[in-house]
Amino acid sequence: MLGLGSGLASGVYTREPILLGTYTSDFASGTDSWGGFGINVGTQTLTANQSVGGVDGALKITYDADEDVTFGLELATPWTEDFEVGDSWEATFKFYSADEDPEDGGNISLSFQAGIAYSATRRLTGYVLDGAWKTVTGDVTVISAGSDSDKMRFYFASQANAAGVGDSWYLKDVIIKHYR
Repeated sequence: MLGLGSGLASGVYTREPILLGTYTSDFASGTDSWGGFGINVGTQTLTANQSVGGVDGALKITYDADEDVTFGLELATPWTEDFEVGDSWEATFKFYSADEDPEDGGNISLSFQAGIAYSATRRLTGYVLDGAWKTVTGDVTVISAGSDSDKMRFYFASQANAAGVGDSWYLKDVIIKHYR
């Protein structure tokens, strides 16, 4: 007997995820082609290279109306592979709100999603902007993909805590990694 199998282990092969692409913001140089989505009442204005709260090189986002639908910022992914079911993404970003609208109690609730999978458990959400810079880090597995599978979005899912007339918030150091 050759002893085949006597030293072999059996089990499930687990493959490490493959990094397909990374997006790193550079708001000191421009808006990185981020734009509005769901803006149907007023105007969303993006201003690059802003300083606030002791931090330079931020993207400032302001509104001149209260929107009545889900709205926010959107960017087409800078890599060639769209998000697919089973893919995952990691996100790290900083954001800040000057929140000039006392009607919402001084809080704005922001969500982030990539490879748009509309599920409360498949996005980073509920982070409150309260006049101080916040750093957010998380990772999510894409559970559905469709017409927006090539998008990354920051948005307000709740009208009760959305930015509105006179509100501004800031975004900086956004890093998104796409894995398969």
